[in-house]
Amino acid sequence: KNESPRTDLVLKWLKPGQVDGDTGPQSAFFTVANDGIYHTVALPVSANGTWSGTILQLTINLANVREESAVTGRRWSIKWLSHQDLPANN
Repeated sequence: KNESPRTDLVLKWLKPGQVDGDTGPQSAFFTVANDGIYHTVALPVSANGTWSGTILQLTINLANVREESAVTGRRWSIKWLSHQDLPANN
């Protein structure tokens, strides 16, 4: 659920031996409508060749924002996460 004026987000992941900020191409950009209701968002991470092996950490950030930029007054809620493909009717 997005209660923020921003709709552009990025999922990043870390693999063994990496540190924060060292994700390189390990990311998937997506949008969430800012209408205050929950949405199902499917991220096709398997299309990214770096989505393989062991994934140790996931982060969701604002897209196209410097990591050290302060962000206030923005709120996102995640109801659940799934690691499987969702049925077409969800």
